[in-house]
Order: sequence, then C-alpha cells, then structure tokens
Amino acid sequence: MKLDASVSAVVTGGASGLGEATVRALAAKGVKVAIFDLNAERGEAIAKEALLQKS
Repeated sequence: MKLDASVSAVVTGGASGLGEATVRALAAKGVKVAIFDLNAERGEAIAKEALLQKS
C-alpha cells in the first residue's frame, strides 16, 4: 500500500505505546491520522508533535 497524503487512518489508543508509534510513523509518511484515546490531552499533544515532525 502506498502511504501518502491520499491515505487516511484512524489509530485507537494513539496517545501512548504502540498507538503513538503508529501515529508518528504514519504522519511521517504524510498520512492523515485521526487519534482516538481516552487521554484527550496527550492525544492532542501527540497530534501537534507529529504535525511538526512532518514539516
């Protein structure tokens, strides 16, 4: 599968552990990622960090 900006992904548990690593890896490839996690504050922080790493 080609991973780029034409792909979207939903990552459950994306604020920590394997979910966080998955978010970072997908975002680095340009994939649009939605993070779902009980820890909303940490999820938002990961989203911002992943977005900054893309640039």
